[in-house]
Amino acid sequence: MTETENWGIILNAKSGDRRSGRKNTVSDKLKEAGFAGIYCRTEYPGHATELARQMVSQGCRQFIVVGGDGSVSETIDGLMTSCVDSRLLTFGIIPSGTGNDWARYWNIGKKMETNIHILQQGKTAAIDVGQLSYLRKRQEVTKYFINSVGIGFDAQVVEQAERIGKVFRGQSWIYSLALLSSTFIHRSKLIELRSDEEVLLNDKVYTMSIANGPYTGGGIKQTPKADPTDGMLEVMAATKLNPVQLVKGLHSVLSRSYDNPDGIIRRFQSQQLNINTQQRLKIEADGILQKDSKAPLSISIVPAAINMIVP
Repeated sequence: MTETENWGIILNAKSGDRRSGRKNTVSDKLKEAGFAGIYCRTEYPGHATELARQMVSQGCRQFIVVGGDGSVSETIDGLMTSCVDSRLLTFGIIPSGTGNDWARYWNIGKKMETNIHILQQGKTAAIDVGQLSYLRKRQEVTKYFINSVGIGFDAQVVEQAERIGKVFRGQSWIYSLALLSSTFIHRSKLIELRSDEEVLLNDKVYTMSIANGPYTGGGIKQTPKADPTDGMLEVMAATKLNPVQLVKGLHSVLSRSYDNPDGIIRRFQSQQLNINTQQRLKIEADGILQKDSKAPLSISIVPAAINMIVP
């Protein structure tokens, strides 16, 4: 890829470009490498989605996201809902978040020179994108996601991390504390999971991950067979956890052994899923809490939806 004009570059507010006049920022390095176009910094949650749509309408067809999983997710949501067929769009990433689970799958690290070289080489892959629909105040809401949707305990941890992070900003132990404290708060919910007309699961579910990529939570491989180019979603559901099983499950996750203690883990693959429950669910998509969300939920995969610059 030699053409570097008309790029849309979306930078998370924490990417190092915040202070005006600062030398050798990410923007400086990208401009020095020849990436000309529209540079914008996000200012609030959901801003990357708005910026992506605006940039498409201004003629951008190639994008760079500087940020973490949330910034990538918001940008993808904007590109998927823009005025142009997403299959005509291309994006690359420069990871600068905490978890960087999407980048981890593609072996994209944080070394700036390497990431710019990857962008300049321009090798692309057509990747799948997930689509989540749910009810909010009796209105259907649709959100496109890049990596995974977490239901139950996963979403509880995200909510706890947000609360703790408001008090202890920037601390590396926030996620660990959120993980441990959530075990005392969260309770299993009776959920029916369907694929087309087939009932896959009708049971009390403690946590569920529906994924396009294998990694969540900063490197936890909940869905090891998930492949963002195979047109399928992988589902991991943990059911009927008693206190002993919960301790075993947490140890399995934290030690990255990924055992299945007492057979509590159920796994499925599907292109389209429907979830229903009479109870209130907590839902996160790519680490972003979907507030005031209610069932029924519909989750599907859009095969080869957009092009990504890969190593």
